[in-house]
Amino acid sequence: MRDPKPRLTKTAAASSGTPASNPLYVSQREKAGAATFDRFNFQYDWALYEFLEQHKLNQVSIVFVEFHEDVVFSSSLDAADARFVFCQVKAGASANFNKKSLVKRIKQKPSVLGKMFTSVGDKKIAARVDKVRLVATGGFKLELAEKGFQLEEIPWDALHQETANEISAALAAELGTDCALEKLHFHKPQLPELQHRRAVIGLIADLISERVSNGGGDCQAIYHVLQDELRRKGVHTWDYSDWESLVRNKGLTGQRVDALFEQFASSATVDDLLSDFEYATAQLQYEPRERRKLRQSARTYVLNTLDGGSLAHLQVRAAVSKHLQADFPLRLTTDLLTSLVAASPDVVREHLIDETSLVAAYIIEYLRA
Repeated sequence: MRDPKPRLTKTAAASSGTPASNPLYVSQREKAGAATFDRFNFQYDWALYEFLEQHKLNQVSIVFVEFHEDVVFSSSLDAADARFVFCQVKAGASANFNKKSLVKRIKQKPSVLGKMFTSVGDKKIAARVDKVRLVATGGFKLELAEKGFQLEEIPWDALHQETANEISAALAAELGTDCALEKLHFHKPQLPELQHRRAVIGLIADLISERVSNGGGDCQAIYHVLQDELRRKGVHTWDYSDWESLVRNKGLTGQRVDALFEQFASSATVDDLLSDFEYATAQLQYEPRERRKLRQSARTYVLNTLDGGSLAHLQVRAAVSKHLQADFPLRLTTDLLTSLVAASPDVVREHLIDETSLVAAYIIEYLRA
């Protein structure tokens, strides 16, 4: 057998037998963004890029997308220790945000900052949020207390007092209450608005090279796996009262990233398995074009089902393996594969939606056995 059994890491609270409560379990400001998440490619790439950068420094453990805010970072996997950073991401605007546009209301709709502080208005959440970040590709034109500086991230206390007073007064009038403005930060992202996908893949390559001296690993495939997980979870609009369910269904964890990278850094398991896969498809006499499609589907499947993968993908792997083991074949044939695919369990068909992906999964699990 080529790889170890999947590890399902539990949080400290979960292992004690009592589900930890979700510290962010209050009604969400809006969920429309989750339903239209395909429009926010930059937002998802920035979330992944920032998460990888911060996780490398051991500053964050989980990222959530479209949950209370565009992006939310958690400092810990443990519900009791978790502190949060709420980020609203604004991409595509050419103009800088200034003190007036930040609090401008059109037809009495909430201002940019008004919407942000509505997200953390509940006292239960506010006590756990360390930072509220407005991330804007267009940058900011705000007067600073100390002139002559150009900051990538502007904390609230760096603003000129007059600017701070104007923003504070406008928000108090809009929301009818004072805000924890000391938590507010204005951030112009390093991630380029154009070619942002390429920049994230480049960061993945750098992180892998830090773990293995001779490089290696399909960085683009890893990117697709991580983005697929972020987007698949970002579309969920359900609320979860316990922390473990929230993390499992909405979060991408550092453990998942580490496990994925470690597979590439520690062994040639993936490359060996795919090499055997290519040999198997050649022996099965698939046409060259079909073999290329199968290889791509196989690579995606292998990466999705590595240690630390999502519960859904691990369930798919277990179901395919169980189906094969029920009457394990001495050798695979195309007729047998067609029969297996036709009788594949519902949980498998739910996640592997085309025949190429299904065939690839059965060949991979046959080789793994």
